[in-house]
Amino acid sequence: MKNKTKKNILKYLLCGFLFAIALVLPDYVLKLALGNSAVIFHLGTFMFAVALGLAITTIKSRVFFWSFSIILMGLVFGGCFHYIFFGRFFLGHDVAMLFKETSDIAIGVLSDILKNWYLSFACLISFLIIAYTRKISENLRKSNWGILFFLFVISFIPRQQINSKNTRHRIPNPIYYTYYNSLKSMSHYFLEIAFEKNVDIPKFEDYKITKERDVKEKTTVILLMGESWNPDHFSLFGYERKTTPNLDKFVKENNVYFNKGLSYSVATIFSLAGFFNLQKEPLNFLLQHTKKNNLFKLAKEAGFYNEFISVQTLSSFPNIGLEFIDDTYYLDKNPIDIKSSGDLFWLEKLKSTELKDKNFITIQTRLVHYPYGQNCPLKENVDVFNDSNVDDRINKYDNGVYCLDKLFKEFLDYVKTIDGKVYVIITSDHSEAFGEDNVWGHCFLRQDIATVPFILYTKNVLQNDLKYIKNLPYPSHYDMGKFILSIFGYKVENPNTSDDVIYVSGMDMFGRAGNLLFKRNGKDIMQVYP
Repeated sequence: MKNKTKKNILKYLLCGFLFAIALVLPDYVLKLALGNSAVIFHLGTFMFAVALGLAITTIKSRVFFWSFSIILMGLVFGGCFHYIFFGRFFLGHDVAMLFKETSDIAIGVLSDILKNWYLSFACLISFLIIAYTRKISENLRKSNWGILFFLFVISFIPRQQINSKNTRHRIPNPIYYTYYNSLKSMSHYFLEIAFEKNVDIPKFEDYKITKERDVKEKTTVILLMGESWNPDHFSLFGYERKTTPNLDKFVKENNVYFNKGLSYSVATIFSLAGFFNLQKEPLNFLLQHTKKNNLFKLAKEAGFYNEFISVQTLSSFPNIGLEFIDDTYYLDKNPIDIKSSGDLFWLEKLKSTELKDKNFITIQTRLVHYPYGQNCPLKENVDVFNDSNVDDRINKYDNGVYCLDKLFKEFLDYVKTIDGKVYVIITSDHSEAFGEDNVWGHCFLRQDIATVPFILYTKNVLQNDLKYIKNLPYPSHYDMGKFILSIFGYKVENPNTSDDVIYVSGMDMFGRAGNLLFKRNGKDIMQVYP
């Protein structure tokens, strides 16, 4: 009896794993066929597929079993086809468009099935695997109560969206499997979009990006993207505490330009998506999925080697364009090295990078995110600010900046040794509040939380090439991205808004969490809305 129970348990598990393989197989076929898919083996979403497989195996009714299986495989097939045509997974708003233009879309898909036969073949194999799981589970105990079990498992996604306002749970992640991304988008549509009075996506004209010249000189662009850096706590910007002595000295000795700028958003995930997709208007969110303006994509087309080094998790930058990056390093991918060395990881990895003739290297730090100074990876004592009359959170933050400054010294000493033209852009994803109006931290839609440092070091570069960015009061993330594209040889024209307008987006990828609107006024900016 015990052996039979053991065999049945193993058979259930086998069915679960086979069902999961059936759901993810088309993704790997698509990756082989297209070569630009960012999908990787993701344990969490694979095990969720196993859970679905286990649940569906327990269903007695063949009608329900095949109905659920066809729906799931339909989402996989539709999601993969959408990726083939648009280079991205579909959003909840795309579902709204599907219901409006069903016949046109159906005709388009049917006409291209033969052209993309490999996907149809992969889905056919997946169906055969599912049929096999049904066959080998014939003798297992089943019940129509299994329908409730299946619905409970699959409801994890809508329950997550109901319990959290985080956009991350509503939008596709480029490394997740198609079935999971499709379920997220469908859930988002039925929970939020289907019952809105107006689900139309605002119409924006494409940015006009033209290639004006080829970069023939040896050129290295390094973007150092900080975490929660508040320029008002850098002594470089006049802070009374000497938090950045090494940076101050380097700037003075090397005629480095620095100014305050504005981030795209007040939270990392949205700021980085907006920055790397050159998105100016908060409601123009499709740019994060079409990747038409993506910096890594355009850098690659201009012949640059792309490298992305982060000491954070992938969840903070899912929509930056990973598929266009040659080499990536981040916490999920290099957990042992990054956990053991913290922010020293990006510094050592940068130094060990074998530079090509043309390089675009992006670094995302962890310092000085909360808990501030406790993230310092240095063994030496950096606990220098301990005024008992100052809030301890401020002391810890300032000690974190002081630690960061020691990394700045090593970083800047290294970039001075790089041959050819060198551009180093230093900024942050957003700022941090320290009790102003009783506000602490970030994620609040305020100008001070969007105010970030902008520091520009160049070597072997004509100063005339820097006029545009140096003459801008409060350069925004959009302006910085536009400047980077100019280094790659591109000219950007945005027909939707004028250059003197700056947006800061709230905590929503779709631009529905409010935004701040600023207008440049001489050498300053003024808030126009709200």
